[in-house]
Amino acid sequence: MIAFPRRLARRFRAACAKCISGRPRGPAPCVVIRQANGRITLTATFPEVTLEFGCAAPARGLTEILVVPMTAIETVAANSDELVEFDAGENLDGVARWAGDGAPGSVPVTFVLPGKQHDPLPRPETKPVAARVLVALHEAGRTSSREDGRFALSRVQVCGAKGRVVATDGKIAVLFDGFTFPFTGDVLVPAVPLFGSPEVRDETEVRVGRTASHLVVSAGDWTVWLAVAPAGKFPDVAGVVPRHAPTAVALDRGDAAALLPQLPGLPCQGHELRPITLDADGILAVRARDDSGTVKEVLLARSSVAGPAARVALDRRALARVLALGCTALRISPDKSLVGDGDGVTVRAALLDPELTVAPEPRAPGPDAIVSIPAPNPKRSTTVKPHEPNGPAPGGRHDPPANDAPDPLVAAEELRAALADAATKATRLVAALKASKKEQKVLANVLTNLKQLNLGTGGPR
Repeated sequence: MIAFPRRLARRFRAACAKCISGRPRGPAPCVVIRQANGRITLTATFPEVTLEFGCAAPARGLTEILVVPMTAIETVAANSDELVEFDAGENLDGVARWAGDGAPGSVPVTFVLPGKQHDPLPRPETKPVAARVLVALHEAGRTSSREDGRFALSRVQVCGAKGRVVATDGKIAVLFDGFTFPFTGDVLVPAVPLFGSPEVRDETEVRVGRTASHLVVSAGDWTVWLAVAPAGKFPDVAGVVPRHAPTAVALDRGDAAALLPQLPGLPCQGHELRPITLDADGILAVRARDDSGTVKEVLLARSSVAGPAARVALDRRALARVLALGCTALRISPDKSLVGDGDGVTVRAALLDPELTVAPEPRAPGPDAIVSIPAPNPKRSTTVKPHEPNGPAPGGRHDPPANDAPDPLVAAEELRAALADAATKATRLVAALKASKKEQKVLANVLTNLKQLNLGTGGPR
């Protein structure tokens, strides 16, 4: 008989659902319940992932192994610390029972005969690694492709010597650097959402090791064996990331935090590519246009732009990944890609067709077409202004206070509106001059024809 908290079963079952990518295929694996050395572990083996979760045994007992169907774990799982007892009877027919809150419960269980396939996997020597490796494995798994082609893009590359975790789907790539792994080779492991699950992601004590066939990640009471692909090519992602770009953007963290939730609401969300335009021309702007031609723009006034003006189109989902991963340094190469750099992470996003870029409106946009992310309000001053006399200032002119500096953004919008109005008037003037020139030419032709007719008043009648 083996007893353990029902909460353990609940957490283990939830984590098992994250050990495969896509929809599950085939029957669920059996769960090996092992009691040894004052500890109880639950282990399940999937096609390329083996997951183990353990806790201290409620009472020290003899070494014992039970193998049960996953459905038995689902049945006894609950958000409770009460113990559930698995008791195997004769002929592999047994029962799982618990006390309950005044209402004891039990379910029959058909146990599985333990075999060699249920033996524990080799446990290598592990060394501590920064806990953010869990974030790296999760985000890399999200980036990987669903299918392989020439390269094994459905997998995550872990570079031992370079201390790097890499993934790409051919359109966006993520690189996490700064780790110290206890091996030197590069391995390709399955991309699974396990490391982003609430059960695992918040663990702070993380260790990594490697066997001949598995990369082993230990996080708190969890241990994961990731099968290493015996073959497969992976692209040199780091080699294709541009080191230099003509246009650089220092993204303000406040601007990034305010822009991220606005991206889904920008026009053209229903487009297959979900295009948005990133316009770095003195002031950083993000804009999109819907099918009716309406343009909505978000200005990031607190972010700075260096280098020549650049206007590129990219998938808003790629920009969202850049922002969510904390990349505040952007490098824009109009003919190549957008690269975002953060704390130990680099994101490279492919650009869309330049025809999808949206130019700024030639007129001053209305309040519904432009959204400006405001700067934080300074503390309100308590200084009392001096008394000002009524009536106009001497000379009939009232100058604004010296400390009332004009808003550069407002001035820029006014200047743009004035230039657009001037351009419209210049176009009309040129058209009028051309029309006048044509009229003069027609009049000259008429006079020439009249002279050729010799219709003078002194001629014969």
